[in-house]
Order: sequence, then structure tokens, then C-alpha cells
Amino acid sequence: MYNMYNKYYWGEQDTSVDFCEEKYKEIFWIGEYYNTLSAFLYLLVGGILINTRISKLGWGIIVMGVGSILLHGTLRYYGQWVDEMGMLTMTFMGIQYKRPYLKNYYLFILFIFYLMFAKYFLIFVTLFTLLEGYLIYISLKSKNKWGRLAILFFVLGIISWGLDKFLCYYTQPYHLHAWWHLLTSLSLLFTGIYLLTD
Repeated sequence: MYNMYNKYYWGEQDTSVDFCEEKYKEIFWIGEYYNTLSAFLYLLVGGILINTRISKLGWGIIVMGVGSILLHGTLRYYGQWVDEMGMLTMTFMGIQYKRPYLKNYYLFILFIFYLMFAKYFLIFVTLFTLLEGYLIYISLKSKNKWGRLAILFFVLGIISWGLDKFLCYYTQPYHLHAWWHLLTSLSLLFTGIYLLTD
């Protein structure tokens, strides 16, 4: 229930990472309005892919999208946890389609390691970067145009994320973390097409 004496509808923010967008500005019950709305793009991309032979990746993207909506909508740690676990799962599944010898228990080991250090955002960023770096390496080796487009949009997304995170004072009006969601949604769509056509 909204409390006019507490500006945080979902309670005090307890995430281990903070984003540039002003909090609870547009609607009193949405922590980061533009970041939350743009996260729905993941549900759209995941919904497109769940009806293909790479449906596991589609479901992984949907879980990540729900996590991102929870994270930005509530600014609570449980949303961050679902978002980050979804990002790791979705990237692992993308790799697994090209490297089927990677068994699901590797993902379980990855989860255990993540959960041991989940409050440390740098640990998550390192794990995610390693997985994404390997997926990019696989995509570059294949010379598939869709894989290259996926890489391009992911790199543009990383630039948007970095500008939002580290130059907030200058970039806040541009909602660059929402652009990260748009660009990485396109990257995931192109990754899906790459996996289906390579």
C-alpha cells in the first residue's frame, strides 16, 4: 500500500547496483518508469522465439525480462536476483545451442557460484561478460550476418549502459539504460535468427 510518508512504494531500495533514471518520478508505484517499460521488449522477443526450435532460449529471455521489470519497477534485490539469474541462464542457453556438449549441470555450478557472491555486482558482471564474450567469439567464427548484427547491437547496448552508469550527470535526460534494453532486445532477436539460420 502506498504511504505518503514513504516515497518508496515497494520499500527502501536494496539492490547492489543503481541506475541513472530518477526514482518514482513518473508514477508513484514504478521505481524507474522508462527502464521498466523498455524491459517489456524482452518479453516480446522471448515470445517470438518460444515457438521455434530454440524455445529454451525464448523462455530464458522471458524470465530475464520479468526479472528486469521487477528490478526496475521495485528497485528491490529480489528483482535484481531474477534479472541477473535470467541473464546468465539466457546467455548460457545461447552458447549451449552452438556447443551442445555443455551439460545443464554447468549452469547449476554457475548458479551456485553466483549465489555465493550475489550481493557483489562485480562478480555478476564478470560472469556475464565471460559468457557474452564466448558467445561473441562463437558468432564471429561462424561469419553469419545475423550473428554479426547481434554483436553490433550488443556493443551499442554496452555503450549505452556504460554512459548511463558512469556519466549519469550528463546523460540522465536520455534514459540510456532504456536504450540498453532496446538495443539488447534487438541483439537477442538477431541472436535467435543466427541460431536458427547458421
